[in-house]
Amino acid sequence: MTQKAKTALLTISTPQFKRRLGLVVFSILLTGLILELFLPSLLSLVGLEHLNRNQLRYELEHQNPMLNNQVAELERPSETELEWMQRDILHPYLGFVTNSEQDALYNQFGFLGEQVLYKRSPDSVIVGLFGGSVAWYVYQDAKDELVQQIQQLPPYRGKEIKVVPIALGGFKQPQQLLALNYFLSLGGEFDIIINLDGFNEAALPYSDNFEAGITPTYPRHWNLYARKSINLSSVPILGQVITIQKQQSQWARLFQTPPFNRSQLTLLIWKVKNQHFQQQLLELNSKLEASLVEQEQSHQVQGPTPPTTKDEVFRSSLETWQDSSLQMARIAEANGARYYHVLQPNQYLPDSKILNPTERTTADVSSLADDSLYLHAYKYKEAVEKLYPEMRLKGATLAKEHGVTFIDLTQIFRGLQETIYVDPCCHYNLKGTQLIVVEIVKQIGQDLQSQPTQRIH
Repeated sequence: MTQKAKTALLTISTPQFKRRLGLVVFSILLTGLILELFLPSLLSLVGLEHLNRNQLRYELEHQNPMLNNQVAELERPSETELEWMQRDILHPYLGFVTNSEQDALYNQFGFLGEQVLYKRSPDSVIVGLFGGSVAWYVYQDAKDELVQQIQQLPPYRGKEIKVVPIALGGFKQPQQLLALNYFLSLGGEFDIIINLDGFNEAALPYSDNFEAGITPTYPRHWNLYARKSINLSSVPILGQVITIQKQQSQWARLFQTPPFNRSQLTLLIWKVKNQHFQQQLLELNSKLEASLVEQEQSHQVQGPTPPTTKDEVFRSSLETWQDSSLQMARIAEANGARYYHVLQPNQYLPDSKILNPTERTTADVSSLADDSLYLHAYKYKEAVEKLYPEMRLKGATLAKEHGVTFIDLTQIFRGLQETIYVDPCCHYNLKGTQLIVVEIVKQIGQDLQSQPTQRIH
């Protein structure tokens, strides 16, 4: 040991050094305690009172599954043991489903839950929940609430409620219609079918398909799903994506353990860093999409000749949404099930909610049309403003002319000033999801009373 090392060792061993170190540690802990005590008041003063401990813990435990599985991760070499799609795999009838071999939360058919195929019985009620990521979150976060609410309806009291989620992030019509036909053909049965949709049908054909030159009725990102070989130019981007996703996952796991998950201060630290991860992933995803768009499109990727104008895309999207719902209603009736078409709320529909400062910041994309990071969000807003008013009218037409039970939830948050929307897309916090569940079941109850037998025509 050198003389310098010996001197350093003696220094840190002295009582004076230990007292100083103890004072520093005590000061840090005291500062953290003071911040922890006064943080709620400080956040309230700057309009961030929604960042309370419960909300932060909820966000930590329910990170957006689509974020951690960006389409940038979908390509893999096709001639190795690695799957060319890690999370989502191609499906011959539904476009894509989740690879259950990669995620134990999903069943063999690629959806959440233990099973998809159930048979009716006098002591059970089979509820099919169809849609995209909003329906996915209803099952993931509010399944128990949905079950409890349905069990309170007189015809279903004392019965076992089996909720079957046939919903995935990015699903849009006609995928729900095709999924219903597919699972009926396999022998599945339903008593109630809830189709919770609207945003994906309005936004994704325009923001994703139209941009990539793909027919609007094809699944979103079909230009990625339909490719069978690796794009060498995307390899460096894929490597960065995987690295960041691992870091994000490790960061989340650290803060999901005590004492970090019990402190508002540490949870806020997690959120700030997690938002940085999210921005990095979105930027990389935009780079990947740009590299793939530059490649020559085949008919397998493009499909039937796609629309050439925005108005044509919007018209096609609206017609597909309406026609698919009508067919689902007719198929449900023919198979002895009640059908409920629910139009989900969205922050970009004018005058549908009083957006608080946090929500306004999240939804303010009007000045970001030329920013590739927010380009899709800008198009989401444009599509919702254009199509949602027409969807509400078309839904009313479905009800009046065809007997479809249409539940318009676009105004459910009207008058609420607290935070409900949590991203620039379409998702809600736990309270928002629960409010939607309660209202859907309330409307189902009213329908059961007013028309014991649905008549679709």
